[in-house]
Amino acid sequence: MSEPKSNEAFPDCREFLDRALASEKGWRATFKERGQATNFRLRCYATRRRDMTFNARLYPKEEAMHNRTVWDGIVLLVRETSLGWAVLGVKGDALQTITVEQGPIE
Repeated sequence: MSEPKSNEAFPDCREFLDRALASEKGWRATFKERGQATNFRLRCYATRRRDMTFNARLYPKEEAMHNRTVWDGIVLLVRETSLGWAVLGVKGDALQTITVEQGPIE
């Protein structure tokens, strides 16, 4: 199955990435099965890649946003939790100062 070409595909992923970016500690989406969580993470990466491609066409090479996205600093992790499987959206710099454990982000 090929990836959608629309920049508006996967609005749930766009919302998740926006919330992870706005949050101080990160954001979590919980799923019943690991495959669902992995699929969601892949869709988030596809969303970021589409946005990056769009920005490469929109901005000249001299601009900071050329071939970049606002979500570039978000790291997506799949972890097992007491509620099932979770995708954690954590800011990359936060990984230096926190330990990602199983369970909710508080």
